Amino acid sequence: MVEEYIPRGYKNRVSREYLNNVLHIKDRMIRRDIATSDETIIHDDGYFIPEGPEDLEHIEHYILRETARAAAIHERVEKARELYFSIKEKE
Repeated sequence: MVEEYIPRGYKNRVSREYLNNVLHIKDRMIRRDIATSDETIIHDDGYFIPEGPEDLEHIEHYILRETARAAAIHERVEKARELYFSIKEKE
């Protein structure tokens, strides 16, 4: 549903505020729809669907940012897992 309102190309990107105003749904629902969309929706100072070479630097920026974010999440989960098993062993 959301992808119908997300333009192609970085130069046409739209903000989440714009999507809120157009769709009249909660921000969380917009993020969920974007995450589960069949389209590759990139957020780099706005949402857009990449379409050509002019969007490559924005795709690269997105990949680097999300990879770092995923690594940080993985690290926190591993620490929580270690804590869980440490406490569980004491039972």
